[in-house]
Amino acid sequence: MKEKQRLKGKSVLVTGGAKRIGRALVLEFLSLGANVLITYNKSAKEVNSLFKEVKLKENNLYKIKADFKNKLELKKVVKEAYKRFNTLDILVNNASFFPNPDRLKANSINLNSESEFNINLKAPTYLLNNLYPLMSSSLICMVINMLDKNAFNNLASRPNYADSKVALYLLTKALGELNFQNKLKISGFLLNMILPPSNLNKSFKEHRGIKYKGIEPLIREIKYLLTNSIKTPYIKEI
Repeated sequence: MKEKQRLKGKSVLVTGGAKRIGRALVLEFLSLGANVLITYNKSAKEVNSLFKEVKLKENNLYKIKADFKNKLELKKVVKEAYKRFNTLDILVNNASFFPNPDRLKANSINLNSESEFNINLKAPTYLLNNLYPLMSSSLICMVINMLDKNAFNNLASRPNYADSKVALYLLTKALGELNFQNKLKISGFLLNMILPPSNLNKSFKEHRGIKYKGIEPLIREIKYLLTNSIKTPYIKEI
């Protein structure tokens, strides 16, 4: 099968698909022929830009606004997926809450703990639990969780973020070992220095001498997942 047709007629849900890593993945899945549903919350401008950029032919791009801190909003996402797709082939849990330390008070490290755990851990769990019936008939039947290598350093200014991401890593391993009757393929990517923070100015990046890897290594790994038989959980550092 030609690469451009590899996902022809298949369906993908990408959470946080409006910008940065999520956007790049959406464009890649569309280029492979998939129909894609994205979620977003505060990125309406980026969503509009994405839809203007994409020239759809046989495949389709859908969107739904949802605040993952709210369980009712998650139910909307599940309902939309069932509405759009007869089968869901790939679920990409990319949406993440990463608080700005400047907004946190020195004596209030738990200020955003609920948001972090709801978005980074509970939302991926909820979506898998409720979308698995839609995925179970797929020959691909794949979940891709975006993890964070730096979470294991227990980021001092963001301890709740680190804990939520480590918990998602452990969940990814546990689900992969359960194996879901050898159907569901569980993977996770421990991302490290892929893209610069969106609020980081150029002079600061040059001053620190930081070199970012870019999105290409992640794209290559996802293509590998789609073309090879993998043993789950498949967890790779990028």
